[in-house]
Amino acid sequence: MGGRGTRPPAEGARRKTDQGRRRPIADPWPGAPEACACIEDAGVEVVDALSLEVPDNLAVARLDPDDLRNHWRRLDLADADALVLSACVQMPSLPAIQPVEDEAGLPVLSAATATAFRILTELGLPTVVPNAGRLLSGRFTAPR
Repeated sequence: MGGRGTRPPAEGARRKTDQGRRRPIADPWPGAPEACACIEDAGVEVVDALSLEVPDNLAVARLDPDDLRNHWRRLDLADADALVLSACVQMPSLPAIQPVEDEAGLPVLSAATATAFRILTELGLPTVVPNAGRLLSGRFTAPR
């Protein structure tokens, strides 16, 4: 599934750890394939990607989050440590986070849950949002 074309969203990647070892993640998202470069620039090696290629942010906001509950299945998650369900904050993803995490057996996050986590930790608030995946389970603190 390493090809990038007009397919449903998703992206598999490996994130560098402090030891320099790559840690895999995967990601369904509505953006164009060029967005993979941004993810790689952040220290994540993209190993698999699918994209809805929806260029209009208003159209992205109207996408059905329930569709994410199927898009992730098109990824090869054999080497993944996590699944980024959507790397686009305009894509509504919260209703799909917990069901996909439960089914995939991997931590599942999105641009929205990562943003919420960062805001909550910066404000010194608990990082607990029920049914929003492991990242917002209250078990983690932001790295300093």
